[in-house]
Amino acid sequence: LSSSSAASDVYKRQNSMFAINIFFDFGISIVLIHFVSSYRANLKISNYKLEGSSESINLLNLFGRFIFKWYLIASLFLFVLFLIYGLFLFKDQSYSNVNLNLLLLLIATTFSLNFLFSPFFLFLEGLNNLKSVYIFRIIQSTFSYLPFYISLIFDLKLFSLFVLQFSSLILVLIYVFKYRS
Repeated sequence: LSSSSAASDVYKRQNSMFAINIFFDFGISIVLIHFVSSYRANLKISNYKLEGSSESINLLNLFGRFIFKWYLIASLFLFVLFLIYGLFLFKDQSYSNVNLNLLLLLIATTFSLNFLFSPFFLFLEGLNNLKSVYIFRIIQSTFSYLPFYISLIFDLKLFSLFVLQFSSLILVLIYVFKYRS
């Protein structure tokens, strides 16, 4: 195998692993947005704080905790599935001096953590805070690909996939903790 052929094979296998994420959604994102939006009439976000009816806030808080637990379990399952699937796919694969198992662990970890925080954005969409979410998505797309391209320039090759996921995760964490505080 030539190195470009092996790299292409690894990229294709990683993309097929990312496609697994589609099956983890199970349409719950649409249900989540609709449920949260049903309480929107009694609530609003002002200065990054939820204001309105205490009953609605309490119900959304309970629902949020339930969804977070579900997404935590799903992201742990996704992490384990990524590892098993990746180890199976990469068991006979070698690519230069790259440790594919380490790469797999790093990508599975960052991808699962990104998945864990996705309900946060669904809650904001349900509360009709679309402008904030979409501006963040534009910023995330722009600034997570910047380190990715830089890593390609510095010839990090396959680890560029991790750099992309990690930079996206950092931006998500900054945004979530901005709202959390």
